[in-house]
Amino acid sequence: MTTPSSASSLPGVDVERDVTVELDRGRLVVSGERRDERAGQRGRSLGEVRYGRFTRAFTLPEHVTGESLTATYDAGVLSVRVAGAHVGREPQRVSISVGQPADVRSDAQPEGEQVDQA
Repeated sequence: MTTPSSASSLPGVDVERDVTVELDRGRLVVSGERRDERAGQRGRSLGEVRYGRFTRAFTLPEHVTGESLTATYDAGVLSVRVAGAHVGREPQRVSISVGQPADVRSDAQPEGEQVDQA
């Protein structure tokens, strides 16, 4: 059985400063801001990256709590994994660890995982 997860592509985003992952009344909420670090620089530049605030929300089963969520950020990808437990009533913030966890393989995505391409 695979662990449900969500993956969001966030290259160049400072996840420790600009991204939050929360469990709020049965919804996994990933929010943050991609800052335009070029602001104030002289000259012209061309880019294909969107800047500004973003929010993604996913409804989780009622038995999931904040303790059953893990969030990691590695190589520009934020991954949130969900293990079963019980839902609390207050929003619970989920900390993000930077770097690839030992149990995640970078060469393949486990079958059945859900991926959010932000």
